[in-house]
Amino acid sequence: MSTETTRLQIEDLQRRYIHCIDNATFDDWPEFFTEECIYKIIPRRSYEQGHPVGFYFCDSNAMLRDRVLCLRETAIFEPQYYRHMISGTIILEETDDGYVAETNLIVIRTSSEGEMMVFAAGKYRDTLQINNGQALFKEKLVILDSTRVDMLLAMPL
Repeated sequence: MSTETTRLQIEDLQRRYIHCIDNATFDDWPEFFTEECIYKIIPRRSYEQGHPVGFYFCDSNAMLRDRVLCLRETAIFEPQYYRHMISGTIILEETDDGYVAETNLIVIRTSSEGEMMVFAAGKYRDTLQINNGQALFKEKLVILDSTRVDMLLAMPL
C-alpha cells in the first residue's frame, strides 16, 4: 500500500472522529478505536518529560464506552459545542502492526450563551492499525500545548 493511500485512510479516520465529537454523537466515539487501546489528553510538557499523568485517560474500548455512558447519564456540565480545526496528517513511522502519525489541532468551544474561545491547541499523536482498508486508533494522545485546561473538559477532544 502506498504512503499516500495510507495517509488518506488515516486522515479520513481523523475527519470522521472529529465529526463525531463536533456533532456530539458520542455513542459512535469508541468505534474509532481498537478493543485494546489508549486515549489520553496530556499537557505537552508532561508528554515530553515522559510523565504518564494526563487530564483524561481511558485504557480500553470498554472504558471509552463507560465514559460515553457517564457523559449521557451522570455528568453535569454546561452545554457546549466544539469545533475542531486540524492540519494535514504526517506519518512519522511505520511499525510492525501499523503507523504513528501526527495532526495539529485547535478546538474552539462555544458556550450555550454563544461565547466562543480557543479551548485547546496542540496535536494528536496517533498509533493506528489498518486492517482490510479500515484504519483504527490503537493509541490516541491529545497533546495540549498548555498545562492549563478549563474545568469544563468533560467531552473527549
